[in-house]
Amino acid sequence: MNTLGKLLSGIIVTIALLLPAQGAGATSAANGADLGLASSLIATGGGAGSFSTIRAFDRMVGPDTTLSLENRLATAEGQGNANQFVSMFDYAINDAWRLAGVNNVSMPSATENGGVGLAQQLVQAGTVNNGTFSGSIFFQNLFGSTIASEIMADLNQHFGPGSSAQFDRMSGQFFHDLTSSSS
Repeated sequence: MNTLGKLLSGIIVTIALLLPAQGAGATSAANGADLGLASSLIATGGGAGSFSTIRAFDRMVGPDTTLSLENRLATAEGQGNANQFVSMFDYAINDAWRLAGVNNVSMPSATENGGVGLAQQLVQAGTVNNGTFSGSIFFQNLFGSTIASEIMADLNQHFGPGSSAQFDRMSGQFFHDLTSSSS
């Protein structure tokens, strides 16, 4: 092989080592995520870009139960905070969809479209070993740790400092009440 051939071979090898494999970022961004469950939640709530927490839970547990869950949260946290929770949940799911695109994560088709079974799977996705629900763990299990971290940071940026902690606390209350109402 002549000098030019060796030089070109070396350049090609160097470029190949420096460029990540196509899709490598997608794999690491959503590593360990249940993207099928995430897609089912998004579809149940109206789809990407138009997700509605209320619509999603109406389709999972019925409008009466959803209203009861909202009222319980309002009693525990105040009506303004309960309204804020719904807004944050809507924002977080739409943000997760956006972040999946930014991170080249290919979302599969939804496997379910509502029902109590989907609600139970969502509760399981956010329940930690001590039996409490964590919004940040919920997002991590649905979308992967990279996207979950970005969602929580975006909540703070969009709704103000401490909003991710507020969301975590209120989602714990909401999903605890959901578990109580569906058992």
